[in-house]
Amino acid sequence: MDNRCFVLCLSGLATAGAAVAIAVSCSDQPAARCTAGRGAYSATYLPTSGPDAGGCVIPGETLFVEIYAPPPQDLSPASIAIGGASLGNAVANSMPDPDPAHTPYSLGRFSTTYPGGDGFCDVPSLTQAEQQVPAKPPTPPPEDAGPDAEGMPGIPATTIRYAWQNVRLYVTATAPGTQLVGDLTYTVDDCTATYHVQALYPAVPCATQLDDAGTMGPDETLCDPNPAPDKGRPIGSGIGPDLKVVCNPTLLLCVLAGDPPSLK
Repeated sequence: MDNRCFVLCLSGLATAGAAVAIAVSCSDQPAARCTAGRGAYSATYLPTSGPDAGGCVIPGETLFVEIYAPPPQDLSPASIAIGGASLGNAVANSMPDPDPAHTPYSLGRFSTTYPGGDGFCDVPSLTQAEQQVPAKPPTPPPEDAGPDAEGMPGIPATTIRYAWQNVRLYVTATAPGTQLVGDLTYTVDDCTATYHVQALYPAVPCATQLDDAGTMGPDETLCDPNPAPDKGRPIGSGIGPDLKVVCNPTLLLCVLAGDPPSLK
């Protein structure tokens, strides 16, 4: 996989809007193969150990997931890659790790071609995502700028690592890999924390302006899969209608209400 392409996808999706989900009829559908939504997931990070403060302490973020499926006639399990927006943004703001052995994504393979009896597809192991991002020196202002012009400040070097365990995706004909759960060890420089992760595809913002000062807050209605033309929403959120979701007041993203399968 091209590392630069994946990082560009990560940094772009960190600020992008929601993807549009594709509705799938459940009538006469063949058995769903293990898969995942391609694109941005909104992920909630529930701490299980680690410090109370520091660069590794975050409530969640956007994850970028890509699936690499064999041809339909090949019944080998598909591969999956997972990358985090914080790593993508760090690289985009500076430059990629010069060490080609370090990748900005974790890569693994489903253990089976089809979901188990509980509807889950397991990814028993993934490689570690790591970027040792070089420092970026300050940028002086343009020569023709005024005497009070300021340049861009420098960015210190940083190292970010993602180590995943117990990753599972809930896969049915009507919800093909739109719910992900797993355990993450997340490291930023000398700060390490572990999280239980719940992730929803597609990543849908649910922020609304609360006052004239521009204060932003959560709006649960933006997670609704049903359109509401009378309220200025000609299309729904794109989230599967059977999924139970909430608007996270910190992330201002629609997230799963609990561990998969989070269903109504």
